[in-house]
Amino acid sequence: MRDIREGICPLCAHQEIVEAVPAEFGDGNMELQNGVAVTYAPRWIMGGRNPSHPKGLIRLWFCRSCGYSQQFVLEPGEVPIDAEHRTALHRGRGAGQDNPDRRRLRTTHATLYLGDAGIDQDWPNGAVHSVRWERPFSIAMHRSPATFGPTADVHVQLKQSQANALAIVAFTLCVTDSPEVQRLAPLTTFLPRLEGEEARLVLRLLHQAARLHNIQMPL
Repeated sequence: MRDIREGICPLCAHQEIVEAVPAEFGDGNMELQNGVAVTYAPRWIMGGRNPSHPKGLIRLWFCRSCGYSQQFVLEPGEVPIDAEHRTALHRGRGAGQDNPDRRRLRTTHATLYLGDAGIDQDWPNGAVHSVRWERPFSIAMHRSPATFGPTADVHVQLKQSQANALAIVAFTLCVTDSPEVQRLAPLTTFLPRLEGEEARLVLRLLHQAARLHNIQMPL
């Protein structure tokens, strides 16, 4: 899904987005200056946490037309993870030590993370699919039925057998049109779309991974 902080609503495409500081109130109903936070530093003398020392301030962005909103934590990497701050870390599939250098790619309605170890796809409904380059996988490619201009959309589907499951990662690359692209079978589909340098990066890593497993790339 599109990041609302880009100035476009992911739901209605309206281009008026408001940034706000959610209010939080302390003793005597006094408004805390920094607003809502993920956690707070523990008190030195009394028990509990100190509202004057927030960690991970939260900001709200909402669409001025439909009201859709997203919240984001400022400086998320600085939020302490321990029982004292009442925070805990949960790692999803594909977010482990095997892919520490993964890069988040800008896509619509699904998030792609790309790295030297593999590719992860996180969907808004919570589904996570991961393909690892070091294990055999298959590549299927189709193009959009109609091609206009010097570039074309190529739909990519990666499949990889895993323990009691089949991982499928699918996305669209906007690549330079060519006879090889035109020879791909046409297919109408709606997938997360990558273009520019990000599309070239994905295509380059796909070629490298395909050579590792002697897979013939259609383009």
